[in-house]
Amino acid sequence: MRIRSRLTNKQRILDVSQTMKIKDVGGRFSQLVRSLRSSNETCEVTDESGQTVAVVLPAERYESYQAYQRWREADFAILDEVAEAFKDVDPDELEARINQAVEEVNAERNARRATA
Repeated sequence: MRIRSRLTNKQRILDVSQTMKIKDVGGRFSQLVRSLRSSNETCEVTDESGQTVAVVLPAERYESYQAYQRWREADFAILDEVAEAFKDVDPDELEARINQAVEEVNAERNARRATA
């Protein structure tokens, strides 16, 4: 087994702590599952050429990953709605409107700070 760690988007989403070749997994699968369950680690399974073909992880880690995916999909859905709402707006006009909104928010914030 080789030890390998991965970072995705500056967050540890699936911290791969073990790598096994697919030919080695078969007879040791139950041992692998017990090991991963007790250590909360994940195992990357590779084929003969070193390509990842599967990842084995404890259910808790999988549930966390699914929650992250749902959160990410919701964020992208919001971006899709915004893109749809402004699809017919000239990009230069949109940029000008965004800059104006930022200036208004900054002015409002500065005014509140001045009176606080």
